[in-house]
Amino acid sequence: MSTSNSQTTSVSNAHLKHILVAGSEGALGLKALEFFSSRGFHVSGTCRSKEELSKTQSHVQKLGLSNVRLFEADLSQEADVAKALAEAQSAQGPIDGLLNAAGGFRYGPVVEVTGKDYDFLVNANFKSSFLLAKCLTPGMCQRGSGSMVFISSKATLGPGEANMALYGATKAAVNALVTSLANEVKKFGVTVNAVMPSIIDTPANRTSMPDANFGDWVRPEALLEVILNLMGPNGRVINGALIPVPGRL
Repeated sequence: MSTSNSQTTSVSNAHLKHILVAGSEGALGLKALEFFSSRGFHVSGTCRSKEELSKTQSHVQKLGLSNVRLFEADLSQEADVAKALAEAQSAQGPIDGLLNAAGGFRYGPVVEVTGKDYDFLVNANFKSSFLLAKCLTPGMCQRGSGSMVFISSKATLGPGEANMALYGATKAAVNALVTSLANEVKKFGVTVNAVMPSIIDTPANRTSMPDANFGDWVRPEALLEVILNLMGPNGRVINGALIPVPGRL
């Protein structure tokens, strides 16, 4: 994007200055750091381990993203989330927008789901969203503005697909969190929404599905444009929405 477009975006989103990208070590999270940084926002990102933090920091430095700060946090632990948010806000000011890009996918019949699978998907998809919402809500409500956007899934629409029960259930839990919390915070000027993509075009998905038509998938940049619109001034009239972003699938 050109400098003039970036300046226009920053002006039109004057209330939106500091965006937190939770789960910034993943494919969507990395794209989000670059996307929001290039539009002039202060951007903070969380990474689940020191190793991931180091790798993500190298990526950020290579791209020259000087307005990005990274913090270590296990998003399934409330103390970690609270500490990372406090550090991010101390460094870059109040968090105005949240994108929870953390999440995971596992596929298989219910009878083959292990306890490890269960814990992984519940923590990655739902608990991270719940704890981020819990820790961010008080500050946003006190300031009278803020926007939270969560990544749900097109898999939660219509009848559930075979072998997707646990994954679909954790994403449906995110949907329930979004619609309920939106009603809790609307009187304070805070919005809470979810986007429901089909398959996001990432290197990992291309590797696992090499025969697919990648052009039918959702480009990360296109999804991030939708998310930025939800966070911006025009998005303030959208609250509690579960927005399908199916691509051509």
